[in-house]
Amino acid sequence: MNLFDDLYWRATRIHLSVIGAWPFQSYIAIIIIRTVVCFLFESLYISELIKLIEVWGDLELTLECIPILVLHSITQIKILNVHINLNKMKNLLLRIKNDWESGLLNESEIKFLRNDGQRHKNFMSLYFIILYSSTISYELMPLIPVALDIISPLNESRARIFLYQAEYFVEPEKNLTFIYIHSYIVSPLIAITFIGTDSLYSAFIQHACSMFTIIGRRLQNLRTNGGTNKKDKFFKTTSSVKDIIICIKMHKNVLEFVRLLEEHYTNYLLVILGILVLELSTIGFRVFLIDGIEGRVQCISYFFGHVAHLFFLSYFGQRLINFSEYVYESICQAELYKFSNEMKPMIILLMMRSKLVSNITAGKLYIMSLENFTTVAKTSFSYFTVLTSLQ
Repeated sequence: MNLFDDLYWRATRIHLSVIGAWPFQSYIAIIIIRTVVCFLFESLYISELIKLIEVWGDLELTLECIPILVLHSITQIKILNVHINLNKMKNLLLRIKNDWESGLLNESEIKFLRNDGQRHKNFMSLYFIILYSSTISYELMPLIPVALDIISPLNESRARIFLYQAEYFVEPEKNLTFIYIHSYIVSPLIAITFIGTDSLYSAFIQHACSMFTIIGRRLQNLRTNGGTNKKDKFFKTTSSVKDIIICIKMHKNVLEFVRLLEEHYTNYLLVILGILVLELSTIGFRVFLIDGIEGRVQCISYFFGHVAHLFFLSYFGQRLINFSEYVYESICQAELYKFSNEMKPMIILLMMRSKLVSNITAGKLYIMSLENFTTVAKTSFSYFTVLTSLQ
């Protein structure tokens, strides 16, 4: 069975296929799906931009339009990133498949990969539930006035709520059906894009973490008497030396995988990080200006949603850092003094390389880690609290 048809990859594959971003789709399917998705999404995004331009002179209305426009901008960046880097994604996925099928891993290590995949699937299932629950809750808001008009009618219809602040150049009240249909078609694409792209990002990092763990365990379990067998004239014939050579090869492969991963995501993460920081500031200003509990609840929801997204990206960046250090720690735990003279130079070289921590950066400027996330979040929370106290 194809690895990516497995239960652990199925959700990622399906969500990316919906937006035409799964590398193993047929070329015709990718073109057709991309065209439809781009048409639907751009038709809404352009309408939102026009609305923003129309209300630009009014600070309160402008700040009301910006949060959802920023959310859609992030969605567009995610779609653009996977579409532009489709071949890089395919290369990374093929490397994962090769790791599973190369024959270098024994049965227990394959089982470990599956267990890691199951844990990752459980974590991402929670992420899926949160995103879809938030999307459904948001989509139900415009239906509340309609339901109240049926359950408890007034002399006149209640004011209608729209999902997005957009300009369609028609009378909204007379074209509710058209506007609602358009909004409800586009809205799920946002959750699908976030789930597909973020689950792929986390799956790539999770695979690298699993491979670092397998290498570390192999180094801890190295036999120290292999190189002392006097009957073996050449060190390459000893079992221990062969094990070290395999570890070095696996370590080299996973480092190349992380390098390609960094190359794929560094510019994307820089843009996302910049937008998130600016958005948090904008939300702070909006809280300062807005009146009413509903508006404040909406602002706080946006604020914590963006903070949670930044935490998600930073959390997996931190995992990569932690697990890349595991190789060096495993070498230090091994009984190096018992190794043969043929083994020691290779172990020393592997130790020197593994001492350099692998990480994912945003534009080579910002390391995706929990420490840096804490700094950004602390600054944002302080700014948010100050502006709220001034209200």
